[in-house]
Amino acid sequence: MEAFDSYPGSRERAILIKGQRGMGKTALLIEAAQLAQSHNFVAVRTTCGLEMLDNILDGLRINGAQFMEGKKPPVKGFSAGALGFSMGLTFSEEAERTLGFRAKLGLMCDKLAEVSKGVLLLVDEVQPGSDALRQLTTSYQELAGDGKDIAIVMAHMTDDVVKRQK
Repeated sequence: MEAFDSYPGSRERAILIKGQRGMGKTALLIEAAQLAQSHNFVAVRTTCGLEMLDNILDGLRINGAQFMEGKKPPVKGFSAGALGFSMGLTFSEEAERTLGFRAKLGLMCDKLAEVSKGVLLLVDEVQPGSDALRQLTTSYQELAGDGKDIAIVMAHMTDDVVKRQK
């Protein structure tokens, strides 16, 4: 997949897979997640919906934690670390309470970049027009524009299939 070898913000790092039910869109997302590991990316797969943004942050905490092992807090006995993190990929209570999705995702990108890891977001069953999807895509666009090592692949059923389901 050329996206992993391209530079942050390149067109190859934002992919939308469209097709009919059963054509293998989800299988492609799973394959991309597996391929991401060999290209130094931490992949997170989720389905578009109300909890999508939380699922992405939780997935990054879980999937990225293995790369944070052995990292020590800057000062022993001090609970708050730099940039709102207490340790690894866990936000401090204040950061968790006050920061929005974009800021948290950006901080996670920064922490993973410290250990030479990029972020790959994989979203299945995209629902155009949803507020969560709008927030995700604008956050991705801003972070990619800021040079964060991030990529996104989304899967969506073609419009004719969606219309027949309604």
